[in-house]
Amino acid sequence: MNFAVRRTRMSFALLAVAAAFVGSLWVSTARSEAAGASCGTFTVLHNDRIGDLSLPKGKYTVRVIDSAVLSCPTAISNFRTFLWDYDGKLPNPWRYKVLGVGQGKFFQRTNTDVAFTAKKQGSPGPTPGPTPGPGKFQRCPGTFQVLNNDRIGTLILPRGQYYVYASTNPALSCKNAEAKFKLFLNYPTGALPAPWKQKGAQFTNTQKGGLAFRVKQAS
Repeated sequence: MNFAVRRTRMSFALLAVAAAFVGSLWVSTARSEAAGASCGTFTVLHNDRIGDLSLPKGKYTVRVIDSAVLSCPTAISNFRTFLWDYDGKLPNPWRYKVLGVGQGKFFQRTNTDVAFTAKKQGSPGPTPGPTPGPGKFQRCPGTFQVLNNDRIGTLILPRGQYYVYASTNPALSCKNAEAKFKLFLNYPTGALPAPWKQKGAQFTNTQKGGLAFRVKQAS
């Protein structure tokens, strides 16, 4: 009788240990699954680059390395911002690593777990037409100051300092690029004087071989 009771108690003890073991496996698996997460796709509209990282236009799959320390919205927002850093000098402490054409990893120097990857889906797309392509812009010396909260069409321009990037092929002087930027601030609707056209933060002369400039708020 006593032996039977001891067996029953032992059985319950073994079941409890087994349940705890299974539970620990479930927690471990859940953490493993949560460690990396796909953030869906992000479309790069033109052939572009970030330093040595070539990014042909197309859809990119963005994936965070550890979703506990970096959210998908933040990763996608960072990728969008980094596309303006043609020279590859990302805001500190961010760094990047080339994994191939259309494939890159972005991580923080101070904490490499804060990281995400971007990988192009499918084969590289064709080279765009007359619009200046990646690597054909240079950042002008110094910054341009926007005195008040402003806009040009859909481009919102909070007051502050801005970098101006002038096309190098074909060549547009920094002086002319900054003069045009100053002029276009008088066109809040985005209806620029012909032959200039606006697409986001890029302004292109459609009649002079694609002369263009881009602007980006200085961090």
